Amino acid sequence: MRRSAAYIRVSTEEQNLGLQENLILAQNPGRIYSDKESGSINERLDYTELCMEIEKGDISEVLVYRLDRLGRDPVELIRFFDNLERKHVLFKSLTEPWLSDWNKGPMQFLTWWLQIGMAKFELLLLKDRQKRGIAAARIRGKHLGRPRKNCL
Repeated sequence: MRRSAAYIRVSTEEQNLGLQENLILAQNPGRIYSDKESGSINERLDYTELCMEIEKGDISEVLVYRLDRLGRDPVELIRFFDNLERKHVLFKSLTEPWLSDWNKGPMQFLTWWLQIGMAKFELLLLKDRQKRGIAAARIRGKHLGRPRKNCL
């Protein structure tokens, strides 16, 4: 029997899934898959399991809080949506309702494609801010990362 599934993700263990989870639970999905890992990593445990369940034909609909929660790699997102289309799986973004009809026509597809581009763009901005922050901290004499080992 096919069932609905939801996918939620945050980038680090310290972050909280609560906001996404609360909105998703209100939709009453058959199962929630969740990861606490960067969207730039495609081999996330629950994401991979969700993809396998879709491939097996066990999923009828995928719910997400926002498209970029699925990931930030455009090639992987195209592969994911190709799998949805081949398996006749519906897609619903709770905060981007215009993406639900992503495969119904050229304008919907264009909107979907722009959203994928934005997910990648946001990742690049995040990495740039992080790199600039690390450089600024080094200038101030701060060490970021693992503690330095004292060598005697």
